[in-house]
Amino acid sequence: MNKKIIFAVAVIIIATAAYWISIPPWERIKEESIPCGPTNCHGFDVQCGQPAQCELVYQYGDNCRRFVKCAVVNSTCQTIQEQPRFNQCISCVMSCAPMLETDYLKGMECEYRCTL
Repeated sequence: MNKKIIFAVAVIIIATAAYWISIPPWERIKEESIPCGPTNCHGFDVQCGQPAQCELVYQYGDNCRRFVKCAVVNSTCQTIQEQPRFNQCISCVMSCAPMLETDYLKGMECEYRCTL
């Protein structure tokens, strides 16, 4: 194998090990032990914190929630939105909503296309 590639891989491994060694064990445990998930089950306003016990019921617009994640950042549970995709999904779903009153199936199909 090329010596430059071996050297580059060795540098990456050493840098990764140095990073993990620099984080005190109690900090690593703290990050992993912080409960973090959606505190509400439906809607576009995703709140993060102690995860809610959600029922397996779908509500119109819930597909857009796939563009939002809850993650621990700097020891705090935070909402992380995939932008601009999340806002585009909300706008698209809202434009489909009037179809629900006239043709429910077309409204649901429209909403599904918003999340592709």
